[in-house]
Amino acid sequence: MGQVEQAKTALKNAQVAYANARVSLENAEKRTSVDVSEASVDQSSVAVQTARDQLANATVISPFSGIVAAVNGEVGEMVSPQVSVVTVVDVQSLKAES
Repeated sequence: MGQVEQAKTALKNAQVAYANARVSLENAEKRTSVDVSEASVDQSSVAVQTARDQLANATVISPFSGIVAAVNGEVGEMVSPQVSVVTVVDVQSLKAES
């Protein structure tokens, strides 16, 4: 094989290698984009769970049915678990005397 044929073969091999490298790069870029999207989904899932946890911690639930007799706080106010925020009266246990 002459030098011209060897050069043509080397050129074809280089072109194939270039095309393969380009495909590999495109696949890597797509994979990076997918990784970024997956990370964004994971981050959003954590944010949703955090919001759910905060909502659960912000909800006041009475241990029994009744009516609210007194409110000892304001909306948005921070309170500790030991603080009584509302007073609930169990109307089932009330007795009326005449």
